[in-house]
Amino acid sequence: MPAPGSTPDPVTTYALGEGNGPTGVAVASDGNVWYSAFDGDALGEISGGVITTFALPSQGAMPSAVVFGSDGALWFTEYRGGSIGRRTPDGTIREYPLPQPSSQPLAIAAGNDGALWFSEQNAEAIGRIATDGSVLSYALAANSNPNAIAAGPDGALWFCEVGSGKIGRITTSGSITEYTIPTNNSQPSGIASGPDNAMWFTERATNMLGRIDMKGTISQFTLPNGMTAPESVAAADGELWFLYSGGIAEATTSGAVVAHPIAGVDTNSINAIAAAPDGSLWFTERSLNAIVHYVP
Repeated sequence: MPAPGSTPDPVTTYALGEGNGPTGVAVASDGNVWYSAFDGDALGEISGGVITTFALPSQGAMPSAVVFGSDGALWFTEYRGGSIGRRTPDGTIREYPLPQPSSQPLAIAAGNDGALWFSEQNAEAIGRIATDGSVLSYALAANSNPNAIAAGPDGALWFCEVGSGKIGRITTSGSITEYTIPTNNSQPSGIASGPDNAMWFTERATNMLGRIDMKGTISQFTLPNGMTAPESVAAADGELWFLYSGGIAEATTSGAVVAHPIAGVDTNSINAIAAAPDGSLWFTERSLNAIVHYVP
């Protein structure tokens, strides 16, 4: 953590232009940053500070989240289009329609089985798509409202159920277990694998950071006064980093939190965060049509 009185953490903002509305971000192995332009029906790349956009074949698709798969391709969800998309390194884009067109695929993660796993918000299910495009869907209970999803250290996929206030776990064979968060109406919104072999998640409605170990034991940490609406979370350099209504914050695995307010950014519309190999963080800023780079 920065020492008291140290210089402000540097922030670089990349303006994308009106009508982009970025909501997903991922860092490639070469250090380039890719994002989904939810409002612009496009994918984008930031390389050496230069922004390049790639229009999707389907207009009105609303790409929500992006992730790199084991095949080296960029995979993404099409929230309104009801499809999962794939962009190969040579620029070929293919869209795979889901069995339920109105399923609203939202978040996506790479599984250790080589497939991509995603949340289906409206269908209330967790989906799996193999790199050959074959799709499976695993139903959840009504009103679960699945959101963020991430691969765990145990080889399973872990996900947030915003509607039911639970953390879910699905094995690569499709077996589902759900764990109820002790605090009512917690609205878990972001989840990531931590450096301590546990999953960490944010509780947007109760202003808490949560931890769940591989046995399902949940610990909760109340955020300091003034920190509200925690969102996406990522692990970097042995700590957890998450977005909140005033900026970005870091947390140790013991639950100690330090806030880093960010001026000039509408932090109420931050949607996603990704850690780069160098320990820096990238996040989306939808209402300002920007991608922000934060160097601790």
